[in-house]
Amino acid sequence: MLTIGLTGGISTGKSSVSALLDIDEDIVVVDADKISRAVCSYGSVGLSAVIERFGTDFLTPDGTLDRAKMRALIMRDSAARRDLEGILHPLIRETIAQLEEEARQGKAHVFVVEAALMIEAGTHKDYDSVVVVTCKAETQLERLMVREGIDAESARRWISTQLPLNEKVKYADYTIHNDGDMDDLKSSVTLLLNEILPNR
Repeated sequence: MLTIGLTGGISTGKSSVSALLDIDEDIVVVDADKISRAVCSYGSVGLSAVIERFGTDFLTPDGTLDRAKMRALIMRDSAARRDLEGILHPLIRETIAQLEEEARQGKAHVFVVEAALMIEAGTHKDYDSVVVVTCKAETQLERLMVREGIDAESARRWISTQLPLNEKVKYADYTIHNDGDMDDLKSSVTLLLNEILPNR
């Protein structure tokens, strides 16, 4: 089974690529962001560890993590971001390892993990190949502003918490440029599939 790390900057289109890959019956796709939410869900060990570190001010009235408040903190405080990652990343990696084993047992041909901070965390080394989704800086900025309903300054600050796109592509075995429409992206994903699954 081939393992692939799928990454890129925020609002470059990673999730769209994941969705297109997930259609293929030979491919198992895992979203690290969804796993992050699961390991920090209500009543979880992860949430208890986060609240022990950051305090109950980061809980909502219903006892779940206040993600907006936490995001605001880690965008302005790099030490807090490192602490949060130190709590969550081991739990996320453990879950991914379990899902990878299940994929192997299920005879999947390809196991894909989508994670925005894969290169920053060094986990890109865990995979046979790395796919980086990228786009022009102005495209990324505009998409993030529209998606989150934020101004340009806030969007730039958010983008600045990640490794620049031109640095991420240096780690890529395959690069998908996503500046066009969905048809263009589908064509790029088809080319990728022809590369990674050439003999089927």
